[in-house]
Amino acid sequence: MKLEEEIKDYVFYMITKEYPCWKSEGFTLGVKRLPNCVSHSTYFEWLKDIEPILFEGISSDWAIGLEQLTKDGNILIANTAIEIEELEKRLYIIFLPSFCSKFQLKELQKHINEIEVLNIFVDVEGQNRADFLRKIISQSNF
Repeated sequence: MKLEEEIKDYVFYMITKEYPCWKSEGFTLGVKRLPNCVSHSTYFEWLKDIEPILFEGISSDWAIGLEQLTKDGNILIANTAIEIEELEKRLYIIFLPSFCSKFQLKELQKHINEIEVLNIFVDVEGQNRADFLRKIISQSNF
């Protein structure tokens, strides 16, 4: 499934890892933001309903679930402030696995122009996470 809309229209956007059982190099899933729904849990349940097999054993708590999905090898982009209408005031987090596939990098690159205008924080999961966060903090202007 290819999504043509901009990432800013989504609460959760997920670029999956490869799934050999489906002979798939990966695909993209997303849940569009609705003006009157500001519950991360609701959106996350909708995301889980898209492909139940992908989310088997994944926590229903959106923060824990996103971390689990990333640890499993998926890239996730999450709007952390659904209630904020003004795009420039929203914060998006990009969760990256320690190792991304070529498919995932190509899919992410398709959205680079959209991502550049968003207020984002990038995090990774895996054994290099502590080093990555130290590097980010040492380079930021907190």
